[in-house]
Amino acid sequence: QAVALAINDLPETQAIQLTISDQSIRSGSTIAIPINISDAAGVESLDLNLSYDPTIFSAPTTGNLITPGSLTPGAAFVVNDTPPGQVSISWAGSTPLSGGSGSIATLNLQVRSDAAPGVSSVIDLLSSSINENGIPSQVGDGSISILPPTFQVLNVRTMPNGLALKLSEAPDLEAFNLYDGPDASADQPDLLLSDSAGKPIAL
Repeated sequence: QAVALAINDLPETQAIQLTISDQSIRSGSTIAIPINISDAAGVESLDLNLSYDPTIFSAPTTGNLITPGSLTPGAAFVVNDTPPGQVSISWAGSTPLSGGSGSIATLNLQVRSDAAPGVSSVIDLLSSSINENGIPSQVGDGSISILPPTFQVLNVRTMPNGLALKLSEAPDLEAFNLYDGPDASADQPDLLLSDSAGKPIAL
């Protein structure tokens, strides 16, 4: 007796993975979110449904909501983003992709200026179909963390030999100025510490 096996029941190792990596972004900014594929060999068409929180994100005011990925340069996507927060994507190429991992599409979102810092919001990949279900696929969600609109020290921890600072993002050490020499009046440090009396603490 024949046994039918649904594509979604295939072991994870046999299915192509469509995923979104976790990222961080400042409120009020635009973010480009790659939709990654684990192996593009033989992929000729894609249908994908995803959702995002419309109270935190919106479609960009300029540019397209969906743009090509690293594996699909010049691709044209059919996109339905009604209602806000729900996105359906369709794409078909003239020839199958040769293979490799990378991004098959890019989701471009505007982070609302009133998005609360510290909030993490999931970009939910709901379902996918590759080559009209000819190739099994599975989806994995990604989380976007909202950073403060300006560079900030989020926490200070006292250590035996000094302080450990938790920053809102990694500083560009080529531009981040902590120490200076004789030209201090012309090039002030970017971070100043003071004690409870307001007296500066040398770094």
